[in-house]
Amino acid sequence: MPKPTFIRDKHRLSYKNNWESDEYYANGQLIDSLRSVSIDDKVYKVKPEIVAVPYNDMGHEYEGASTHYFIEEEVFGLTMKFDLNKIVRRAPVFAIYYTVKA
Repeated sequence: MPKPTFIRDKHRLSYKNNWESDEYYANGQLIDSLRSVSIDDKVYKVKPEIVAVPYNDMGHEYEGASTHYFIEEEVFGLTMKFDLNKIVRRAPVFAIYYTVKA
């Protein structure tokens, strides 16, 4: 399997939730792996985590697992972890270092 090629550029990040998973796009391409982002000209290291979210469809319980991307910021002396899917809807977030799906 070929080694992924990481893109070093600055493209606005967009987010889409498709029931089972979160999808992030940069420059119109689906992101496979996200390593760093820029928010208000500050660069953040991104930490991926697999998150399971329960949902109900016509009385049947399911659980969707997807990769969520988190950044950390110090707020009032405490290190807080923020899910990018909450931030990208409210502020411009730019993908800096990432791979896309082939």
